[in-house]
Amino acid sequence: MTTWSPPSRIPDGERIEIEAPATALYKDVAKALTTFDDRIYEASLYEWKTCLWNDRASRRNPSPRIADLAELRDPTDLGIEIGGCDFALVLDEALDTAPEEIRLRWASRE
Repeated sequence: MTTWSPPSRIPDGERIEIEAPATALYKDVAKALTTFDDRIYEASLYEWKTCLWNDRASRRNPSPRIADLAELRDPTDLGIEIGGCDFALVLDEALDTAPEEIRLRWASRE
């Protein structure tokens, strides 16, 4: 018997850096993530396991804007579920010149 599970993990020692305008919806970030790498097939957003946005139930759970995430009580408590695996989502300071569209890239953890 062969079992197959879709690859969904971020490679060890790597992180995904995301730049997005403050007005972008998180659901658009999730869509960008799933087209960014074929190992990513879904992306949801949590704060201490409270669902902020889930791509399997997006009609019942309106998507927050990126600016809404920055205003959370403690944005370091954010988590992102990518393809069924949990990862930390860390928000940095707003960029002086925000991009007009969502940009993603691989970066090594050093």
